[in-house]
Amino acid sequence: MKNLSRLNLSGMSIIVFATALMAFLANPAWAAGPVGPGSVPGGVTVTDSDGGSGESWGRAGGRTIIYEDFALANFTLLTWQPLTVAMAFDGVINGAEVMSSPVLSGGDTIQWTGETTIHHAPSNTYPLVDTRFTLTVLEGIGGPPYETDILATGGFLTTVMLFEAKLATDCAGCYVPALDFFDAFETAPEDAGNAVTSFDSGFFYEAIVGMSIEEHDNNMQARFDWVDGALDYLTIEWDNRIPYISGVVDDNHYLLEWVKIDLAELLSRDFSNLATKDDIEDLFNDINQILSDYFGEISDEISEQQDLLICMWVGDAFGPYCPPIPGLPNLLGIQADIAALSAGIAAQNSFEVSAVKSPPASNSDPAYVVLTKLNGLPTDATITSVLAMTESPGDGIGSESVPFSTSAVSAGLQQLDLELPEELEGIKTILIVVEGDDGDGNTLNGSVLVSQWK
Repeated sequence: MKNLSRLNLSGMSIIVFATALMAFLANPAWAAGPVGPGSVPGGVTVTDSDGGSGESWGRAGGRTIIYEDFALANFTLLTWQPLTVAMAFDGVINGAEVMSSPVLSGGDTIQWTGETTIHHAPSNTYPLVDTRFTLTVLEGIGGPPYETDILATGGFLTTVMLFEAKLATDCAGCYVPALDFFDAFETAPEDAGNAVTSFDSGFFYEAIVGMSIEEHDNNMQARFDWVDGALDYLTIEWDNRIPYISGVVDDNHYLLEWVKIDLAELLSRDFSNLATKDDIEDLFNDINQILSDYFGEISDEISEQQDLLICMWVGDAFGPYCPPIPGLPNLLGIQADIAALSAGIAAQNSFEVSAVKSPPASNSDPAYVVLTKLNGLPTDATITSVLAMTESPGDGIGSESVPFSTSAVSAGLQQLDLELPEELEGIKTILIVVEGDDGDGNTLNGSVLVSQWK
């Protein structure tokens, strides 16, 4: 039994946004997912049988994670789904090591299958290994798509997970816990840490509008964290590739040094042992082979990286070039997600203000009807200041606060009367600033520019 370190990768997911079907809901809601338990509004209690090493789902008995104490009143929809599963014994997950073809049995158990290779040190060979992942959800899981309705279970979710492996040449029923299999196999000491497991899941929900700003901001921060995780993929990939390229350069550098030694030996021969035509041709062929190997490997590596960057830019379904890597981030998608998040935060933390010209109370002073809305609904707010923006060829753009008065018309609607000083000239625009709260004690602001009113 070897005491080996293990690498457990938490899966990466790209943020997915959806729009709630507002017309069919008694209370408007907004949808999100997949998110981790820390991003579910209202919080979740998580109990994990793993002691922190991350190995238990590769050992006998598997790993049990229990989710409970959901704030069910926050949701019109709340589900949990497994997303991707992968396992490798060569240190890096790719290709068929991402398990596929999940099969549901008994209404509560799903099994995924895949394959990888393992290093057999005595023979220096890499035999094929069958891999399997079994997920049991005690409250039941339906599909496809494979999901558990948390609202229907009463707020409980119990998952039991187990990774298994066997040599492809062994019997169909010869699976054993994956890390036990790896420990018992005759690998080399430098293979320590090459057992890699990855399981990714997420919650999907429609949350009732009316959450506090704190709850909303916490959820937005969690989504930014998902984006950060996707960007971290770039760093991991880069850090893994550069040492490889460096190693190729070093290996071929040593080979070129040997060629120089051989060439020096040929040139130093005396007249009794001059280099023959065959000697020169052999050396020339060696040089050609070394250069071919060197530039071929570097070219292949650069081409692979170029294809990967293309896939990350246009999406992982682009042509035959994209590797089957779970969670491959899409840069355009990340850019759009960040823009959507920023717009969402701005919309949730400020009033929408509009103003139209109204018949003035006198012949000289202008008046406006001002409407303030929050989340699309008229909401009362206080007009805190009005600035008159002046423009003149000599002085450029300036501003001056002007006196004003207001009178309520209806919810979110009020009349604004300005008292314009006579000495103020060249006014083209006014800026109206409002302030209020969201009903939970959080202060919100908003503003609007109204042009060409005079």
